[in-house]
Amino acid sequence: MKKLIFIKLLFICNLLLASNYQPTNGSFENVNGAQPHEAFTKQHLGNSWYAHKGTPDSQPNGFNNVYTTSGNRFAHAWHRVENFGGSNWKRTGESFFMYYPMQAGASYNLQFKLKTSGYFDHFYVIATNDATANFSNSNATHNMNTNISNNINNVITNGDIVVNRTSTNGNWQQITVNNFTPTQNYTKLLFIPYLNINTSNATTKQGHVYVDDVHFEGQLGPSYLSMVLNGYDSNDHVGITICSGDEVILDASKTIDTHENLAYFIQIHQKNSNGTTSKWFTKWYQGLPYNLINLSQIYPYGFTSPEGTTTEYHIKLAMNSGPSNSWFEKQQRIIVHGGPSFHFGANLIATPGYSTTRKVHGLPNNNFSYKWYEGTSTNSNVISTANQIYIYKNAAGNYPYTVTVTNNLTGCSTTKTTYVLYMEKNSTDPHEELGPQRNSEKNIKVFPNPVISTLKIESEEEFTSSKIYDVNGVLIIETKEHNINVNRLKKGFYVIKIYNNNSLLTTNKFFKN
Repeated sequence: MKKLIFIKLLFICNLLLASNYQPTNGSFENVNGAQPHEAFTKQHLGNSWYAHKGTPDSQPNGFNNVYTTSGNRFAHAWHRVENFGGSNWKRTGESFFMYYPMQAGASYNLQFKLKTSGYFDHFYVIATNDATANFSNSNATHNMNTNISNNINNVITNGDIVVNRTSTNGNWQQITVNNFTPTQNYTKLLFIPYLNINTSNATTKQGHVYVDDVHFEGQLGPSYLSMVLNGYDSNDHVGITICSGDEVILDASKTIDTHENLAYFIQIHQKNSNGTTSKWFTKWYQGLPYNLINLSQIYPYGFTSPEGTTTEYHIKLAMNSGPSNSWFEKQQRIIVHGGPSFHFGANLIATPGYSTTRKVHGLPNNNFSYKWYEGTSTNSNVISTANQIYIYKNAAGNYPYTVTVTNNLTGCSTTKTTYVLYMEKNSTDPHEELGPQRNSEKNIKVFPNPVISTLKIESEEEFTSSKIYDVNGVLIIETKEHNINVNRLKKGFYVIKIYNNNSLLTTNKFFKN
């Protein structure tokens, strides 16, 4: 086996009660009488009792509930050691636990009835944090460590032994432990049968134990709700900061639910700059939150923020618990930083063989770092760490360059691709007029450049039409308008030619953002 155990629960005082803690709604009741070995789960046992692993079952005689003195059901678990030749041994078995948070140094009294059959070496009751509930509805065979040394500490690595019963006569016996004082804070009482391995006698042995009428009295430990976002505990941090699109992981595994109502919810919403809220989302869960929860996967809107902005989200974790049905709540904020917002200047080269630069615009001078790459991705080598690059090309073409700009204060980045267009002068394609612009002699102005949605033409000279081509010479738009809607154009370089009837007045280059 892998070790019997693994959930570590942090114990912090929040609610102290003196209590004779007994489960409500019954305990070891009959589980579908036709299938007595159906999984021994919390759903079958009622509030506070759990199968640790394996398939304990109820028997058709004895007591109805583990803590009462009437009825015909009681708890049953078994343990088996088998020899497969030489030192090849195997353990299988079952155990169960009740949830009872205990305080270090406090005093507790335990009483229960015990009966055994078959082989019997030990019956332990151990105060521990290391017990994981079997919440499934299917059988789960429990394989223990071979443990030739017969040392229970190899199975339970963290705990105080409350009971070590080593003899029984096969009849119901009253077991009483008064003034048990735990050496540290614990959350569970684990009940486990145990058989020794006899290395001089390779005999397979199996024993059964039956438990009923359990009472555990003393200072009941607190319910406690734990909330940790991306490693930051809500007790110490009011919130976390992330970059747009980063994952948010909720760890609530240190939660302790004294009353075991086993229901909690997560609520998320966005807080807007004008004080309103939006994008609300609530999700309910059953069972204690033992597993990590990826909030980025369950929150349908995502934790995002536009470039150059900050967006705030609020997270609430709430649990209804405690003997008085108290609500426990934790809250944290998520501050999401968008990456830097910037744009590029329009660097257009008419003829190969000339150099140019491509520069990031729109950012302050300080607290930003840069990584430039040739191409449309960041998979190649970094070619510059300044806010601009030097470009020299011998051949015509539309050359892409990608830059990642990082805000050094937040660590958040934005990646964009820009293009530099080299055109052959005096070419015979539709861009043959490209070259140094001489619009001033025609008194024609084309703006803005770069353009986002509307390209405007101002001319003191009459014109009858204009044509817009892509870099491959394909005619995209032909119009007589002075204000041209270019929303449908893809991002990149274009050429506009302005005509008066069949006479070409001017050619301009522009960049569509």
